[in-house]
Amino acid sequence: MIYELSGATESPSHLPQQISENVAVIKDSGYDIREFTITDMGRQFAENNGAMPHPVLATSYFTNHVLTVVPLRPERFSGYVHLELLNPSGGVESSMFWPDAAGYVLRRADAYVGLTCKSVIVEALKRSAPDRNARLSVEYDGLLWDAIAAVARALRAPAGGGLLPGLKGAERIVANGSSQSGSFLRSYLSGHRALSRGETRALYGSLQVYRERVERRLAELVERRWYLPEHTPAALNLALGGVRF
Repeated sequence: MIYELSGATESPSHLPQQISENVAVIKDSGYDIREFTITDMGRQFAENNGAMPHPVLATSYFTNHVLTVVPLRPERFSGYVHLELLNPSGGVESSMFWPDAAGYVLRRADAYVGLTCKSVIVEALKRSAPDRNARLSVEYDGLLWDAIAAVARALRAPAGGGLLPGLKGAERIVANGSSQSGSFLRSYLSGHRALSRGETRALYGSLQVYRERVERRLAELVERRWYLPEHTPAALNLALGGVRF
């Protein structure tokens, strides 16, 4: 179930700083910023660094937070969605992807989706706006893997299952994460993706790139159907994967 939260742009202080400080630029580019909750049943995977995939401990419902930056004109939308696992370091949610890739996303008329990926951030969002975010509930970080799959499945449906109102469903999803959330994404791609409900259809790459090369590597990833994994030492730790659900 998907529910839209009102007032995303009227009160941008609860958005990641990298988004909130660029609201005017985003709107001037013909885009809108919206926020949603997504509720689904998920498996609680064990939180450890052992062999993949992690074992399942239980199942429970989650209601997670989703941020979108989308074109206002449906005919402009490219069909490509950049799905970021928002970085939770320091207990503050950040979009490490947006500052480096915003120009590319806006020029192409792609859509951007940010997914909250730690329970500590969910609790911080609830404290910052108790009434607005009261329905959020993620009791265990091990629910993240099925949350990623739930968001991607929704994005594939017409109008993104409610996450892309007025737009067609995503034709291709490029998942990304930086630092801590980049590690989460690699865990998902390497161990949990094959277990995701709704089964993924194709993975065409994952890579780590220097910050100044993000846009060029994004272009290569998006424009080629297949892209072999690349690992660049001393990189930004930005893991990019084209994940087709």
